[in-house]
Amino acid sequence: MKITAKQKAYGVLLTVGAIAFCVDRGMGGPASADASPATAEMAGATAGPEAQGAVQPVSLIAGLQSLGRGDFDPQSVRDAFAPQKCWMAARLVVAAPSQGQMTASQFEREHKLSAVVLSAHNEMVMINDQIVRPGQMIDGFKLVAIGPYRATLLGAGARVELHMDDAPVNHSASY
Repeated sequence: MKITAKQKAYGVLLTVGAIAFCVDRGMGGPASADASPATAEMAGATAGPEAQGAVQPVSLIAGLQSLGRGDFDPQSVRDAFAPQKCWMAARLVVAAPSQGQMTASQFEREHKLSAVVLSAHNEMVMINDQIVRPGQMIDGFKLVAIGPYRATLLGAGARVELHMDDAPVNHSASY
């Protein structure tokens, strides 16, 4: 069997790799590869005086062990995709009720639902470029329920349901 140039090149690379591995393991590595945690003296010597009283973050191992023991509280985890409260404070606007009470049909004509946010920790809708949360009022109507692509409001003795444009609407479902 004839050895091709490609096979020779692979043989040379394999040989060089094996030699490099043997040299690294034989002489280049540390005397011991101990992954034990640092002692308190070592931690104090390397950290400045301001860091000694600081709260240390929980290690990945400790976090996974607490998860395995059932010590994990899902309510303590913040939603990574929720906007920061300081971002929302400037945008939260609750419109003052208008002078004359608006009828349900007027409200439905004059208000447009443009966004719905539903998460475990945060619910809100955007109606006419105003962020409204459940229980808040907009033009005399109170937001009472939020669903996918819809918001339900009560006011003027009637119930109004706003739907987002281009959203699937199920007219046969009872809410």
